[in-house]
Amino acid sequence: MVWLSKQVDDFPSRTAFQPNGDRPCIPAQSSLQFPFEPNSSPTRSYRRARTWHRRNVAKVTSRNQSIELAGELPAVGSQAPDFLLTGTDLQDKTLEDYAGKRVILNIFPSIDTPVCATSTKRFDSEARKLGNVVILCVSADLPFAHGRFCKAEGLSRVVPLSSLRDHEFGTRYGVRLMEGALAGLFARAVVALDETGRVIYTELVPDISDEPDYESALAAVRISNSKQ
Repeated sequence: MVWLSKQVDDFPSRTAFQPNGDRPCIPAQSSLQFPFEPNSSPTRSYRRARTWHRRNVAKVTSRNQSIELAGELPAVGSQAPDFLLTGTDLQDKTLEDYAGKRVILNIFPSIDTPVCATSTKRFDSEARKLGNVVILCVSADLPFAHGRFCKAEGLSRVVPLSSLRDHEFGTRYGVRLMEGALAGLFARAVVALDETGRVIYTELVPDISDEPDYESALAAVRISNSKQ
C-alpha cells in the first residue's frame, strides 16, 4: 500500500457521486492524503480511501448523534487563518484588525440557543479582567441577531461577529457541521491567538450542548501575556 496526496476541497459525501455510482466529483482545492493500493481498481481504492477518511475526520455529538465536521481546527503553533467577519454595524473585520492584541475566538452554533448565550455572557464578564485581549463571538447568525442579543443583555466587552460574507470560515477553522439538523452552522470551539496571530490554544467541545472550558482558554492568553 502507498499513500497518495489528492488535492480536494472537501471529501465528497454520498451525494457527490456521478450517476453511475462509482466515480466521485472531487474539486481540486486543499490537500488530503489517503491510502491507495496500486493493483486494485480505482473504485475499490476510492472506497477504501473514503472509509479511512471517515474514520479520521473530526466529529462532535449533538443529542447523542455523531456529526462530521469540515476541515480541522488550526494547529497550535500555526498562524491562524484569516477571516472576513461582519460586525453588528455591518462593517467587515479581518484578523489584521486585531494585530497586536491577544484574541479569543468563541465559536458557536447560534446566539439564540441557551448554551451559546451563556458562553457569550461569561466571556463578556471575563473580558473586563483581561488586558490587551479581544474576545470575538463568532457564529452564522445575522449581525442583527448578535446586536439584538447584546443590547438586550447589556453586553459591550465582547465583539460579536457573523460569517455572513465569509462562507469558508467554518471550513478554514474546522468547525462547520456537515450533517444533521444543524448542518451549515458551527460546532462549539475556542481558539486563542497571541499578538502575532499565532494559535496558542484550541478546544473543540465534544458535545455541542456543553459549555467550553473557559478557564483553560483564559489561562492561555494570560500566560501568553506574561511571556511578553
